[in-house]
Amino acid sequence: MNVKPVTTSKARGRQQSRFLPSLEMVHSRKFLKPLLFLLLVTSTYLYLKSSVCPQSVYEEQYSHEDIAQRFVRRRDLMRRACEKAKQKTEPVKQTIRSFMFRLYDYNLTLCSIPKCGWTTWVENIKKLNGRHPLYDERRFRLLREADDVIIRRVRATATLISVRHPLVRLASAFRNKFLDGRPVEKLTTYMRAALHALHLPADRDHVTFAEFLLHVIHTRDHPDRHWSTYRALCSPCYFDYDFVAHLETYSEDMHFLAHEFEIPLDPEARRNAKSTPGEDDAAAFRYYQNVSLSIRRQIFNIFKDDMEMFGYEVPDSFWVGDEGGATAT
Repeated sequence: MNVKPVTTSKARGRQQSRFLPSLEMVHSRKFLKPLLFLLLVTSTYLYLKSSVCPQSVYEEQYSHEDIAQRFVRRRDLMRRACEKAKQKTEPVKQTIRSFMFRLYDYNLTLCSIPKCGWTTWVENIKKLNGRHPLYDERRFRLLREADDVIIRRVRATATLISVRHPLVRLASAFRNKFLDGRPVEKLTTYMRAALHALHLPADRDHVTFAEFLLHVIHTRDHPDRHWSTYRALCSPCYFDYDFVAHLETYSEDMHFLAHEFEIPLDPEARRNAKSTPGEDDAAAFRYYQNVSLSIRRQIFNIFKDDMEMFGYEVPDSFWVGDEGGATAT
């Protein structure tokens, strides 16, 4: 006869404890979610607070008033250039539908174009708006409106344009889209288009910087957005931007805007920044040293209005040399 073992209440308690949470565990789990939520909120607050330079540190490193005056000078320079501009019309419809993006919580609209800190701005907009600017349903809804409605909405906000030296931007486009002239096994779309436009052999495995500049010259009436002029992309004379940010002074400009609009972004963070702006400019102008003076003149004439409008000049070395130098060979 099988006798079932007697299980005492203490033994039953030990058995149950293997499967059931203890009273202490129940209480700890009860407070676990609120605790995790509190930690999440606290860490988020500290991150956002640290993203903007503390006022004391900002004042030690930068003069807010000086930077404010610099923004005023940049806007005045843009306005004077617009008054002198021979070509008065600008592609406003393309600007509002392709290159303008809004920071919804900060009443600020930005014109951001390729090779002018675009990748950095995308990351900032994603953090601030909560989604990629090109896939934002709020932007889609706005773009379904009539042009005059969109323009009215833009003008109800503060406006910002981001620029860099046009000829440095050209060199950046060449490095990025033409792989810095390196031979490749598979041509990029940009390389094939340049070879075709310049009537060069389709089986060429590279495009030189001089050839790229000739491509820019030959396609100036219908340029690619990566090297088109600022007037052809952002319509600065039409929108009369409140703020002109320069990539060369990115950190200072972003510190100012972050404090002015209370935007929680990191002014020191720049995506794809491989060197300081001064070093980048010097390296960019070395690309032009072996290009014929004739090509350099034509490039200068295409972008001289942009340079005048936003306060850029070329170094004296840009004009050194004769009609020789590299051409499209």
